[in-house]
Formats: sequence, structure tokens, C-alpha cells
Amino acid sequence: METLLISNLRKGLVERKIVVRAFRVWEATNPSKNNELISMECALVDVEGDTIQATIRKFDVPRFKSIIRENELYSLSRFIVVEATKKYRAVPNKKMIEIQKSTIVECLRSCEFEIPLHVFNFQKFSMIKDQLPNDELLIDVIGYIVGIGPMEEVNLKNRIGHKRNMELQDSENEKITLTLWEEYGYGINMDDIIDKSRTEFVVAIFCGMTVRKYKEKSYVCTTSATKCYIDEDFPEVTKFKSSLKELPQCVVELASKEVPVMTLAQQKSANRCTIDELLSLDPNEHQGQRFTCNAKVVNIDNIKGWWYTACKTCGMGMKKYDSKLWCTNCWNSNKSVAMYKINFIVQDDTNMANFIMFSNVADEFIGISARDLISYLEPETEEIPALLTECIGREEIFQVGFDRRAVGGLRRSFVVSKIFPSVATFPKISTSESGQSSKQLSYLDFESQTSEEVNTRDETELKEESYINVDINRHFLSKIIFN
Repeated sequence: METLLISNLRKGLVERKIVVRAFRVWEATNPSKNNELISMECALVDVEGDTIQATIRKFDVPRFKSIIRENELYSLSRFIVVEATKKYRAVPNKKMIEIQKSTIVECLRSCEFEIPLHVFNFQKFSMIKDQLPNDELLIDVIGYIVGIGPMEEVNLKNRIGHKRNMELQDSENEKITLTLWEEYGYGINMDDIIDKSRTEFVVAIFCGMTVRKYKEKSYVCTTSATKCYIDEDFPEVTKFKSSLKELPQCVVELASKEVPVMTLAQQKSANRCTIDELLSLDPNEHQGQRFTCNAKVVNIDNIKGWWYTACKTCGMGMKKYDSKLWCTNCWNSNKSVAMYKINFIVQDDTNMANFIMFSNVADEFIGISARDLISYLEPETEEIPALLTECIGREEIFQVGFDRRAVGGLRRSFVVSKIFPSVATFPKISTSESGQSSKQLSYLDFESQTSEEVNTRDETELKEESYINVDINRHFLSKIIFN
């Protein structure tokens, strides 16, 4: 059977073979969920040097994990070609391969033609500086190390994270800062790099990086797709070194920018604002910052409803195309779930504002998930459930940030990222595994989550939960929801 080239691939089932090298293999994980596996990904290249990304769904990973290895040659057939995901593509190709259970994967000991060992998508540092944050296509960078910092402990959502900062310089004397998270930071031998730089350039290649921006300054950071090569014997490294005109300089040790973890009391009062002060802030200057505000819920704006159909994978809204629901972010089809988007109107002594609450906060604030709450409502009902209206009158300390979708509009709104402890406790209703008649009513006190740090660090969550579990039947649950 005649083999195909990557450039000849068309969407749909492909029965014929392609011969490729897996020049990069990684596991896509979700760091906010304890690095939960999302999929296994491969960057493939053929004899023409064309590239395409291949994906293996989570439940198929055990079947292929021991078969597909980095730098090996493979023959693939019976795979699906689809439109590439909208985020975190490691190669420019706008199509991608889905490797499924029926896909035939053969490891080749040799090949009659030469296929590249590595393919890089290097970005000039001068272009990165003008680039807006964009997770659509990951980038590769090459430069010699001019600065390196120690590992730092930082606050992240639900956990403590660790990172190292590094500074690279390219052949045009442009510099860029890199943030190396977790194993990428720990994998760097700082002392060896500094010692080696006394006599020669230490050239680093980082692949699968994403661009971030803080205070108009762009930097790049690692993702689960990142690969790091320090002073490897690659043709690209040799070519880069030959382009350098200045003499090597010893790598500078960067100062730590570590910010101490705040106490609960500090977190609750961090960036404290009244509603009037929040409304007076310029959202363009304070995007990404978090503020705390003591306010009372006085109403619910239900013009656009209190829940939406969300993608089960990424939580973004789904739209209907050709009678199917599609996520416009990751292009999953029909994998949907109901999630909260409640527009609370809150008030303090100075003014009123809209505080929007999504499921990541509302599930615990309301005490039941949107999906489970909807299952107890009459179909097509437009009334606001009693569990939501009972929130009116509650006074809380809210941690909020600007709603990015409302920036530039006439109406200013804020998204709630955390609720700090209050005197009152409130119910959490959780379904059993079967999701049928047996329910549990739980009460819990909210604990803390730090505000987002000034250097774009996320928050950590310190939570203690006290549960009083009482079995209740469907009749009692319906009283809670509707009465």
C-alpha cells in the first residue's frame, strides 16, 4: 500500500499508511486538578519535514503509552484526521490526528528515507515582546542563558507551586524571561550552568512554551508540552553559537521574587475595597488582580438565566452547530454539563454592583451543583429556584476580579473567585453515586484562598471542611429547593 505524506491528509478516516517520526511526546495534564491526565500528545514529522500533532484520548493512553516513544519511527494507519484544537498546539498544522483503539501503530526499526530527529518553531524575542498572550500555538525559543534564579515557592489555586526564573538572550541581543514550573525548574542545575558560562555560552532550547504578559512585559512559561535542551549537540545549537559576536559572560544569579504566604486574616483584607472604589478602578490597569469586598446580596439579575451549557472538558460555553453542541474553545462535541453563572446584585454602604458567580464557587455557596439542582426542577421552568433566592440577604467577604468580557462596556461587573469565612454556615447537598433518591445534607465553613499576587501568581486554597451528614429522601430535598 502506497504511503501518504502529511501534506496529503484530509479530514476523516485514513486507511492508508503514513511514515513519521514522533519527535516529541508528552502527556497533557491539568495542573489545577493535581495534574490529572487529559490526553497523550505526539508531534509527528515526515520525510518532507511537514509536521502534525496526534492526540490519544485519556482512556486509550494505557494501550499506546508503551508503544509510542520519543524519536522513534512509526507507520500509522486507520486513524482520524480532524480540525486541530484551538489551544496548545505544538505545531502550526491546523489539522490533527486522532489515534484510536482501531488505529494500527507499527514501530519501524529503519526507514528507506531520512526523517528529521527534531523540528523547531523558533520565535524571535523581538516578536515575543510585541505578542499578546495566546495559547493557540505554542512556541519554541533558543538563546544563551544570561540569568538564572533559585526555585521559589508560590501560591497557586488549591496548592503550593514551585518555579524558577531564567533569562535568555538571542543573537540580536534581545532578552526574554522564562518561568520554569515544577519539574522544569527542578531539572536545571544552576551551579553547573554558572560554572560552565565562565568559559563558553550555555545555549538552551525550550519547546512548547506559552506567552504571558504582566504590566506590558511579555514572558514565556512552561506547559505540559514543554521540552528543554541545554547545550545539546544539535545543528541548531551549532548554528546559533556561530552567529554570536560577543564574548561569553558569566550567568548572573537572579534575585528571588518570592512573596510570603499570607495568613487568613491578611488574605481576607488584601486589596480591600468598597463597591464604590471597585467601580472607580480602571479594568485595563487592574486585569488579573483580585480584591476583597464586604457586601450583601440584595437581588439576582436573571435576564440571561442562572446557568449555562458548558463544555465538560474546559467549562466554556457550548453552541449548537448542525444539531450538535460544540465547544468553541476545545471543539469537543456533545460533552456538556450544566454550570452556574449567577449574576448577583450586591450592595454595601457606598454603592451597588454585579458579582457574577460561576460553578467553581457557586457549587459550595449554593450547596448543590447546577446539574443536580436542575434535575429537581420542572422542565423549561424560568423561575429562580428557592435555593438561589435564599442567598438574598447574605453578607459575605467576596474575593473578586474584573469580568474580562465586560471590559470596555458600559456595565461594569466582577467575577467572584472566592468567598471567605462568615459566621453563618450553609448547606451542601451531594448526590450519591447513583444520583437517585438518597441524598446527603452537609454543612461546611468556608476557609481561605489568597488573593492573586502582584506578579501574576495564582491563589492557594486552605480549606477545612466540617460535615454533618444526614440521609434525606427526595421529599425532604424538594422542600429545600422549592419552599
